[in-house]
Amino acid sequence: EGFCTAKRLSLFVGLLLIMSVVSLVAVSCTVAGLNHVDERDSREEEFYEDVRRLGESMAVLFDRQEAEVNLLRQAFTISDGDLPRASFHDLTVPLLTLASGITPLSWSWVPVVEDSDRAAYEDLASQETGLNYTFKEISANGLVVAAQRSIYAPIFYIEPFTEANQVAWGLDNAGEERRRDVLARSAISNENLLADPIMVVQGNGSDIGLLMVAPVYNVSYLGVVPCGNYSEDPLTCPWLEGFVTTVHLVDDVMTA
Repeated sequence: EGFCTAKRLSLFVGLLLIMSVVSLVAVSCTVAGLNHVDERDSREEEFYEDVRRLGESMAVLFDRQEAEVNLLRQAFTISDGDLPRASFHDLTVPLLTLASGITPLSWSWVPVVEDSDRAAYEDLASQETGLNYTFKEISANGLVVAAQRSIYAPIFYIEPFTEANQVAWGLDNAGEERRRDVLARSAISNENLLADPIMVVQGNGSDIGLLMVAPVYNVSYLGVVPCGNYSEDPLTCPWLEGFVTTVHLVDDVMTA
């Protein structure tokens, strides 16, 4: 389990390629009107230095994050996905201050929820917190109540439970392609995985985040490939309980 070296390098290279394309376009546009080649070269050198620093920081983050992710993963596995909200809070408090030397934006529990159970989950979270909880999805107009679908992957617990993170509380990861894709791949492979860079919903909506996910299965699971027989829609795998997730802001990783 965890981040094997080959998988980590593959994900890392993919991330850098994405960032390279976006950033090089920005660099090209910025320097298009410049008359001095040396200034253009200077800007490009700064960009590649940033990429190098991000790579070093991510390598450290991955290596140290594995134990922390697997600690929560084990807690949910033992409880068959029914770890109490208070216990999740107690387990994540030390991780919010010590995690990898880089303070994460959030730790979350993301259960897999069938449509028939949606109302029960929304009612339970509302009762436990005294706040109005509903499944949400990303739209062109911001966050809205999630449309009906057969399966959801909502943020059910989130720590720290700050006002900023409450914006993301209830976000249905199954309703957004990039988030759903990494959940599906993680469920099939039984590996902790990193999503392609995402725009986090907290803050002003312009921050880029690194989403890591770890699958949690029912303790009765004894198979070889956890949800390989459900490749068409891995989130419908009957012994998949959900996912432990954590998000780090790219800016925080770069400056750590």
